[in-house]
Amino acid sequence: MPATRRRHPAVAGGLLVLLVLACGDVQSLPTPQPLLMAGKHSLYQRVLASPGTRLLKEPGSAADAGQPVTPFTTFYVYGRREAGGQEWLEIGPDSHGKVAGFAPVSQLIPWNQALTVTFKDPASGERVLLFRDRDSLKRLIDQNDLESYERYYDEAIRGDPSADSPIVAIQPGTRIDIEKDFYLVPIKHHEDLYLQDRPARLLEVASVPLDAGGQDEGAAARPFRTGIVFVVDATQSMRPYIERTRAVTRRVYEAIAGAGLRGQVSFGLTAFRDHLAAPTGERFLARNFATLDTGTDARRFFQQVGALRASDVTNAEFVEDAFAGIKDAIEGNPWSDFDARYIVLVTDASAREAGDPLSSTGLDLAGIRQLARDRGIALWVMHLKTPMGVMDHQRAEQQYRALSDYPGIGELYYGVGMGSAEEFERVLHTLASQIAAQVQSAAKGGSSPPPAGQ
Repeated sequence: MPATRRRHPAVAGGLLVLLVLACGDVQSLPTPQPLLMAGKHSLYQRVLASPGTRLLKEPGSAADAGQPVTPFTTFYVYGRREAGGQEWLEIGPDSHGKVAGFAPVSQLIPWNQALTVTFKDPASGERVLLFRDRDSLKRLIDQNDLESYERYYDEAIRGDPSADSPIVAIQPGTRIDIEKDFYLVPIKHHEDLYLQDRPARLLEVASVPLDAGGQDEGAAARPFRTGIVFVVDATQSMRPYIERTRAVTRRVYEAIAGAGLRGQVSFGLTAFRDHLAAPTGERFLARNFATLDTGTDARRFFQQVGALRASDVTNAEFVEDAFAGIKDAIEGNPWSDFDARYIVLVTDASAREAGDPLSSTGLDLAGIRQLARDRGIALWVMHLKTPMGVMDHQRAEQQYRALSDYPGIGELYYGVGMGSAEEFERVLHTLASQIAAQVQSAAKGGSSPPPAGQ
């Protein structure tokens, strides 16, 4: 169980699909839905296949040898059943009603967090230690026992752990490029705490030992599709950041194309401005410049993105109608075609909410957030803290932290200090690159992990 300060958010969601059958009168039969997580209204139960997992058509069937499954393949849970003295799960590869079969609970790893870990370059600091259990790591933290930690670390480096060592593994000593040598470290559970005065996070992770055996070539993975829409503030003050958004998106496209995976990720771009008393010409409140159904074609996508221009009209006040852009992005894209769904809001101002006479949506924060959750979309926020908006920073940060808060994961919020264009590009490039890496990991590993986050 490693300790880390990084957050690894991500989310994949599903929509309810109805099958229409013509049997005399036309009837609508609901597609099976995955089971919801306890206490949640839109988050489904997920599991990972452990080494040796086999899918059966019926639970407990001795005559069915089952279909082998690639370790760490992600499944949604559609049902639970007792058979042969043990519990079985009915599972499927997506949240859209496709059921693959049954597997015993003992062969599956709960993965409701749907998060993964990537390791930093060990050359930049100490290698990560993986502890046998939570208690041994928590005890070191509570007692601030640096002496024992250093002993365990030195033993792990030498490959000669003592009998009382709680260490079960250590990060490799050389840098591993996840895009070239894929690895997957799923997070099963996380716990926030403090290392003295610094915020940190305990992560319970799953791993496959070296002797777990090779993957079965017959266990083919379902193609995993990711959709990400940038919702960009196109007011006058945002001009330099619109240009950098284009550049970052292009680099991600190139990285995906170089890996031969371009068809598995699609980008969209929605722009918003603010209330205009008499809109004319090219003026608009919100507009989808590129949608997910066209965003896999690089040439066409960038032609559409190139049409975006910042406004030449100054707003009457600093607050803007960001919810109009988010609503357009949600309602104007074919999200049901994608497994992982993300909206990245880029803005320098707080959003108009219900009660504001200039709000075009009439939605409050909870309403726009629920609109996204109902479609399984995770909302990320890039908040540019520019000098012009200093009086708005606190309100906007509180608002967008709440907007981006996803149950069981946390806040998907990035505040970029003082509107630095260079810092913005670095942060956005990091996010986009991690999403690209996750698309590659899904294709190579047969699972559907969300993006590694902050």
